[in-house]
Amino acid sequence: MAKKPLFRAERLEVVYDEKHWRLLHRLRAEAIEIMRVLNGLRIFSIV
Repeated sequence: MAKKPLFRAERLEVVYDEKHWRLLHRLRAEAIEIMRVLNGLRIFSIV
């Protein structure tokens, strides 16, 4: 019988600098605006 591979729960910590947080904030705001326009056209977004 073949041996099953071991499951190892690995953890990765990601640290963002202030510039990256600003980019994420801008992209989120842009996505929200696009979703508002689509919502007005009765095209609903699933997030």
